[in-house]
Amino acid sequence: MLLRNQLYAGIVDVPEYGVRGKRGDFDPLISEDLFYRVQSVLVNRVTGGDPSTILGTLRADGRVYLVNPRGIIFGAGSQIDVGGLVATTLELSDAALKANRFDLTSRNGTPPGSIVAAGAIRAPGGTVVLAAPTVSLTGSIDAARVGLAAASAVTVDVDGDGLIL
Repeated sequence: MLLRNQLYAGIVDVPEYGVRGKRGDFDPLISEDLFYRVQSVLVNRVTGGDPSTILGTLRADGRVYLVNPRGIIFGAGSQIDVGGLVATTLELSDAALKANRFDLTSRNGTPPGSIVAAGAIRAPGGTVVLAAPTVSLTGSIDAARVGLAAASAVTVDVDGDGLIL
């Protein structure tokens, strides 16, 4: 099954988010690939209690934002090929999104998880941002711009181009 985002921008709150297997199974929907349009931005905000685990293939011509306060793992052998990627365990509020501001902050009372990037992340013409209190990179990132932020608060301007990170 192929999941296509026909929107140019959207926010999706999902209980879990993961890609498993060689071709990738996307939760909560089973799919071989995850595909977003070139101009699109889809914010995937995970509301469940588990980290997101990406072990397969995630493809997107557009930009993918993955927000999971419990943690994000790009496993060894995972293949991420996107127009742009922001992966964070910090909070991204609806108000900030509606104002086109990407102010990422820690939730009160809940310590954010970490990001582990052991796979291959590619965004040849775009930006890759990994932002969490702890970021571990043992894989590779190939992108026009890369931002690694081990912080509890950060402002991200993805090709705005105020170059804030």
